[in-house]
Amino acid sequence: MKRIASWLAILVTSLAAGAAGAQQYPSKPVKIIVGFAQGGGSDFIARVIAQKLTERLGAPVIVENRPGAGSVLGSEVAVKSLPDGYTLLLTPRATPSMRTCTSCRSIP
Repeated sequence: MKRIASWLAILVTSLAAGAAGAQQYPSKPVKIIVGFAQGGGSDFIARVIAQKLTERLGAPVIVENRPGAGSVLGSEVAVKSLPDGYTLLLTPRATPSMRTCTSCRSIP
């Protein structure tokens, strides 16, 4: 009986701690980084995705174009951003910039 009470106390404490620390997502604007210039195919896709995410999340989703070096500049900005879920990267699947940037530092 004592063991059940201990487990119950741990469960209640963990649930209370999780509820206290939880925040509404998103609490600030979400950013989609595109490694290519405005007006291209990647930019168009990012803007369509941003529009749908804005409708669904109820928070602004911003498209930020960082063209240059075959999308390496945009990828570096995404890799160096905080890993909080507010920065997304739209890049082609087989871009060499991801291999370059992921070797800069380890990504969890």
